[in-house]
This record gives sequence, structure tokens and C-alpha cells, in this order.
Amino acid sequence: MNIDKLIEALNNEPDDVIELLEQITDANIQELKDRNCTQELANLKAMAQDVLTMLQTTASGGHLVDVERIKKLGE
Repeated sequence: MNIDKLIEALNNEPDDVIELLEQITDANIQELKDRNCTQELANLKAMAQDVLTMLQTTASGGHLVDVERIKKLGE
């Protein structure tokens, strides 16, 4: 993905977060780091965390308590 388009997508709410995350490459992440795009990297991390929470919630049968316990174990 073009880095300028990626930065724009990370700074705006994308229509499909999962599709956006699928398109991001390791090179894109490295370029964000090289450009010191801290806000965009934080936005990317938040999007990925939201998707992970959704997946964990689905896997746990919808019990958010289980997800919070899993998140605490990961810290």
C-alpha cells in the first residue's frame, strides 16, 4: 500500500478496518517508523487491538469478562 494513502487511512476512520489491516505490509510499518509517524502507529495499534478484542469476544462466546482477563494476562 502506498504510504501516503496508508497515513490518510490511519488518520481517518476506514470503512473496513480488517481490509485495511490485511493490506498493510511489514515494509509499510517500517516506513511509518522511519518517518516518525507516532500517531499513525498508535492508530494502527488501536485498530489491531479492537479487531483482536472482537475476535476474542467471538471465540469466548461473547463473554467480555473473559476477554478482559486475557488482556490482563498479556500485559
